[in-house]
Amino acid sequence: MPACVEACPEKALTFGPRRKLIEEANSRIYKNPGEYITHIYGEHEVGGTGYLYISKVPFEEIGFRTDLGNTAYPEYSKGFLYSVPLVLLLWPAFLIGVNTLTKREEGKNRKGGER
Repeated sequence: MPACVEACPEKALTFGPRRKLIEEANSRIYKNPGEYITHIYGEHEVGGTGYLYISKVPFEEIGFRTDLGNTAYPEYSKGFLYSVPLVLLLWPAFLIGVNTLTKREEGKNRKGGER
């Protein structure tokens, strides 16, 4: 357990598996109506984060971004990342082919000029 969690006198910090933390947050929210807003920040934002927050005030009032959406950021780059190996295989093959063709043409030009 991290030292900051262990030393927190108000027990405001909790550490553990994500599933257990979501259960704990839901339990606190629904056992104490009016104490917290009914949203766990980080549960769904950008696909779910490693940090979860519950609060009495709306998250935008304490400076948290609420326009992040629910799509995980790696989803945005997945298509690009799948194309990288393809480019790394095809680009060198293309350049080797161009190099071979230009050397072949240079060889023909030299032979033709020597006669």
